[in-house]
Amino acid sequence: MEHVSILDQSGRVTIPITIMRHLGIRPGDTVAFAVASDGAVSVRRAAVGAFPGPESELGSIPALTAESLDLKREVEGATAEEMARRYPPGSF
Repeated sequence: MEHVSILDQSGRVTIPITIMRHLGIRPGDTVAFAVASDGAVSVRRAAVGAFPGPESELGSIPALTAESLDLKREVEGATAEEMARRYPPGSF
């Protein structure tokens, strides 16, 4: 059975109540998404305390050199490079 929902301006979608009941989730619970090799996306209830920080997605970012003058620019640059490496343009 397929359920349809609308993506709002903030990129959020309401999970239909029948799906919430099936997954055993309530408002405030954490869900996990997985993308299969054929492009299918699945959603499941995440383990308690499983809300990931950015390091779970990006791994650790290399330490900055002593010459770094602009910490924010260095971190943003390293993050952008890692995101581009992991998710090349057009990969999804």
